[in-house]
Amino acid sequence: MKRITLKDFRWLRKPDTFEKNHRQVTLEVDHSMRLPQGPLLLAISDEPFIMKASLSVPDPNAFCGVCVYHLDSTYVAAGLSQDMLELQSSIHNNRVTSKIPFTCEQKEARWYLQRCGANMEIGLLGKEDQKATVFTSFTLAPAEDSISFGFYFSNETAEKKNMRLHSLSYTLILA
Repeated sequence: MKRITLKDFRWLRKPDTFEKNHRQVTLEVDHSMRLPQGPLLLAISDEPFIMKASLSVPDPNAFCGVCVYHLDSTYVAAGLSQDMLELQSSIHNNRVTSKIPFTCEQKEARWYLQRCGANMEIGLLGKEDQKATVFTSFTLAPAEDSISFGFYFSNETAEKKNMRLHSLSYTLILA
C-alpha cells in the first residue's frame, strides 16, 4: 500500500521543455501533438483509488486531461479546453474521439479519476472538491490487476502552448 505522489509519475512521451518537482509540472506542448503521440505523464497502481488533480484549461484546440493507458492502441481519456470537452477511447486501435461544446471560463479545472478493479470513472470536480460530474464510466479488462494512469496534453494548433498540473491527491479506497 504505497501512497502515490507526483514524483511517482513518469513521462511516457516527454515534452521538449518541462519542469517537474514534487508540487507541480509545467510544460510547453509542441504544435500538432495529439494523444497518444503527445506528452503522457503516467503512474501505475494495483489498488482501488481516487485521484484528483488540477490542470490548465488551455485555449481552443489544445487539451489537458486525464488518461487511463494500457498501450498506444488501448486507452481512455477525457480532456478540456476553453470551449470543448474531448473524450477519447481506443480499443485495439479502434479509435473514437468525441468533442462536445463545453464552455469553461476558468484557467484551471480539478479532475477526478476513480478506479475499482477494471471499473473506472473520469470527471470534473466542483468547488471545494464536492461531488464529481462524471463524463465517462468504463471497464478496461486489461486494467483489472493494475493500471497506468495519469495526464495527457495535446495541442492541435500551429503554435506551442504552456500547460500546468498541480495539487495532486491520491486516496486509497478501503474495502
